[in-house]
Amino acid sequence: SFSLEAVMSQTAVQIVQKIDGTYVLDKAALNGILQQNKILTHKVAVLTVAGAFRKGKSFFLSNCVRYLQSQENGSDWMEPTAAISGFEWKQSRDSVTEGILMWPEAFMTEDENGEVAILLMDTEGAFDHKSSMSQCATIFALLALVSSVLVCNVMQDIQEDTLNHLQFFASYGSYALDKTDNNTPFQSLLFLIRDWQNDDDYGMEAGERLLEEKFEFRPSSTPSMQNLRKDLKRSFTDMRCFLLPSPGSKIIKGSEGTVTVNDMDEDFREGLCDLIPQIFDTLITPKKIGRMEITGADFLSFFEAYAKLFASGDVPEPKTIHDATVEATHQSALTASMEFYTTEMNRSFSQLSEREFFEESKLQSLHEESMNAAIETFNDAKKMGNLPQYLELLTQKIVDKYEERFLKDNQNRITVERVRKEKEEAERKKI
Repeated sequence: SFSLEAVMSQTAVQIVQKIDGTYVLDKAALNGILQQNKILTHKVAVLTVAGAFRKGKSFFLSNCVRYLQSQENGSDWMEPTAAISGFEWKQSRDSVTEGILMWPEAFMTEDENGEVAILLMDTEGAFDHKSSMSQCATIFALLALVSSVLVCNVMQDIQEDTLNHLQFFASYGSYALDKTDNNTPFQSLLFLIRDWQNDDDYGMEAGERLLEEKFEFRPSSTPSMQNLRKDLKRSFTDMRCFLLPSPGSKIIKGSEGTVTVNDMDEDFREGLCDLIPQIFDTLITPKKIGRMEITGADFLSFFEAYAKLFASGDVPEPKTIHDATVEATHQSALTASMEFYTTEMNRSFSQLSEREFFEESKLQSLHEESMNAAIETFNDAKKMGNLPQYLELLTQKIVDKYEERFLKDNQNRITVERVRKEKEEAERKKI
């Protein structure tokens, strides 16, 4: 679970555990991370790396952490003696990361609309020797739903089976596109090709050429292969590919905490210096669900909703996921609108002195004004689909809140003032 020790010791925190083949969200751990630095109220951007175990995912993320920390403290992230640690990445037979890990602190950045909190996630070695095809697809699908940028970490080339693992995105993407006025359901997909063998051809441009080649129409392709490629392209707002060489034998043989920046081969270092700033300066954007840029609080509720759907270890049907997303966007709008109503009413009450209260008609009109403004907030919120029952639920919740809290508070004030006046009157009569 989340702890201050994790922040202090700079180690990632497990937020989803794999227990008996199913995935269980540790809500307290995730909430602990999001409670810091007002992340719950900030927009969030989420970078996740997924792929086979022992292929350098966690090592790549540790370099991302060093880059983001250097942006905050002004240090040189490629300082030759800097140790590479953070996400566990030792090269061993067993997958180190079981489930999903998150870096224990968010990195604050700015976009044109204000502050954004960047969150970093690492995965269980999806596609490892212990995971079934269904478990691989499950973890991959769950990650895509909650990420702004999903990095698909593969060795040497994009194979057909890599694309088959992405079948979920394609089928969910085409279902969601048919349902929601052409909103692309996923944001950025970046294929990160490790240990690319062609020495003189690294980087994003070379990767784009490889991607075009992999996605071009071929008469020999089966209809299902063609549809997979077409649906994948439609499902992501942005799809890119970056080619990286091998990091070198010192990194491959080393383990966390024992190797430094200097131990990386020079062309690998150059590749990281090209790729990582590009990811955080241009590629990563606030996480969107439908057209809504989500906050840390929204992220928590969406993650929870999706984790429940995926708990069985099987990938749910596109319709099930879509329905859950529609519900979660409405729930998020309802929560924000309730908060708006409560804040408005609290503001009105805070202007009263200790001995003051509202006339009944005045209180009623304040309640109605605040309720109408809250309903407007709900109607203006970007939601997927249309579930009229949520508007009814909001209205009912506001009326309940009014009667149980604000009306009672005002009646208490009236009673206290009446008793005070009666006492004063009695005192006067004694005199």
